[in-house]
Amino acid sequence: MEPYCEVSIGNQANKTSVKSGKKPQWGETLVFITHTDKLKLTVMDRDIFNDKKVGEGILDISGIYTAPNTTKNCTFIITVE
Repeated sequence: MEPYCEVSIGNQANKTSVKSGKKPQWGETLVFITHTDKLKLTVMDRDIFNDKKVGEGILDISGIYTAPNTTKNCTFIITVE
């Protein structure tokens, strides 16, 4: 298995490096500047021909904003362990 993570917030996306094994540890930090309420995390398995989805989750991050109905962008620093 050669897993990696894809993280997206709004229209921004980034991914971690590829690790080996069934219990990978990335220890990587991804930074997003956006104003949205959903974070999507997808774990993929790299393959020679087609990468395969291992799992996926969506996290509601709307409660992170300090003021209701704020229109300012926030900086999200995501560490994938």
